[in-house]
Amino acid sequence: MKSEAKDVATYLAGVPAERREAMTRLRSLYALAFKGYEETIDYGVPCYKRDGKMVAGFASQKQYIALYGMGEVAQRYSKELTGCNMGKGCIRFRNAKAIDFDLIQRMLKDKVKAKADA
Repeated sequence: MKSEAKDVATYLAGVPAERREAMTRLRSLYALAFKGYEETIDYGVPCYKRDGKMVAGFASQKQYIALYGMGEVAQRYSKELTGCNMGKGCIRFRNAKAIDFDLIQRMLKDKVKAKADA
């Protein structure tokens, strides 16, 4: 669901209670991986930008928690991604308890490295 929040803290405060812990943990992983990137709200969801361009984001949608901008990284880790479904550039988890945060952390590190190598 698109949020009208002006910053990520406000966005997270509006997330349903059963998802808030997972979303807060995702924010920590993203902030750690994307040091030096701009954390902002764009398209109504938390995202991280470099040079004004969105690199990655995450959101609490109506039916799932979504990770955006994961494209090639998600494909590389597809066999390890269980408990979710994938779109072209996103990963969707219906159950917050199914999120493998260690895997997400590795994926985010790979995404940053891929951007640095590009």
